Amino acid sequence: MTFILYPHRGVTILAIVPSTFYSPLSAFHDPVEVKPAMSADLLRPPAHLSSLDALSLSQQAPTILQKQSSWKVPWPLSLVVVSDAPEKWTIIENLFFSCLRTGDNKSALACLEKLKERFGDLNERVMGLTGLYHEAIASDDAALENLLKQYEEAIVDKPTNMVLRKRKIALLRSMGRLAEATAALVQLLDASPIDAESWSELADLYFLQALYPQAVFSLEEVLLITPNAWNVCVLPLTCLGGLLIVRTDACPVR
Repeated sequence: MTFILYPHRGVTILAIVPSTFYSPLSAFHDPVEVKPAMSADLLRPPAHLSSLDALSLSQQAPTILQKQSSWKVPWPLSLVVVSDAPEKWTIIENLFFSCLRTGDNKSALACLEKLKERFGDLNERVMGLTGLYHEAIASDDAALENLLKQYEEAIVDKPTNMVLRKRKIALLRSMGRLAEATAALVQLLDASPIDAESWSELADLYFLQALYPQAVFSLEEVLLITPNAWNVCVLPLTCLGGLLIVRTDACPVR
């Protein structure tokens, strides 16, 4: 999963982007009829797309969705093989994110419905995408509060649903409730202590609250899990540098 930020109603929404949907490879698959350049963009992680690329893709969303083939594997082969390729669902999922980024909620809902039809409403990744869609279309803070309660109820029913737990954390952060987001993320890490991405997010939350020693500790945990993450190696130095700057500002030279 990936944490990405996008603006919504004057605030920044933190979106946790799930990885691609898994579907076994098969010789019988449903080809996705998109242009090579467009296909390459939709197969890339959505966080790497520029705003202009996302806008271009969302404008073509109806065409992309309409061009999906309806060819099915004949019975009884349908009992042992699947009729679609994993790339198809990667494209639809990334198209969903592009539509949300550009405010095309109608096309985003169409993408979401296709994912629900294929994987079901109870699929954890689909539940996370559904929550993200409702966050994007929320009209006021009351709607977001209601959605937060729905997350909490779903988590009580299934505490192992990490997707919804991360969505809850993302929503709390976007609402400016950093202390609650931090507490929820600590609880998540108690259940899944080897989630390097969550440790990195926790470090960012600590840094925003000026809790620099805790931020450095969290980044050290990231390095213990992913020791070859060279880009993380400089982050503890950044946190320490921020701490030194704060101390310097607090104690000006006379």
